[in-house]
Amino acid sequence: MPISPYLAGIRRRVGSRLLLMPSAGAVIRDERGRTLFLVNRDTGGFMLPGGAVDPGESPAAAVVREAREETGLAVRPTHLMGVVAPWRVHYPNGDQVEYMATLFLCRVTGGEIHAADGEASGWAWFPPDEIPRLGYPPELWSWRPGMGAYFERIWEPPESRE
Repeated sequence: MPISPYLAGIRRRVGSRLLLMPSAGAVIRDERGRTLFLVNRDTGGFMLPGGAVDPGESPAAAVVREAREETGLAVRPTHLMGVVAPWRVHYPNGDQVEYMATLFLCRVTGGEIHAADGEASGWAWFPPDEIPRLGYPPELWSWRPGMGAYFERIWEPPESRE
């Protein structure tokens, strides 16, 4: 789905000015530890399955919806991997968005992979050492269950500085 009715309504009011946008991304790994990336139909670059969180929707529910729309796969988020921000995008039509992405490790529970929603033209699986540079912190690609969630550490309590 290219743009939600909610976001389209906001765009009619504010034009292409910068919007802050909560979003959710699915990190889907296969049995060989490779991560799924989609091929962006407009740019030819790679992207994780995911998108904006709609009003009344949790990030976990959004990642389930977006993964189904974009890949045809049914997924279940199993772990919070981290929160990544800011992620600023200038779209070709002039729209500006700054995303705050909640990233989930997801397990496939059904469906068959295909570029389902028109935003993606294909997909590829990458092993950890070949993941495309997309601006995500590289620590995310070595993340495993049991590790703490990644977030940008910008403040440390005084007792940790000793």
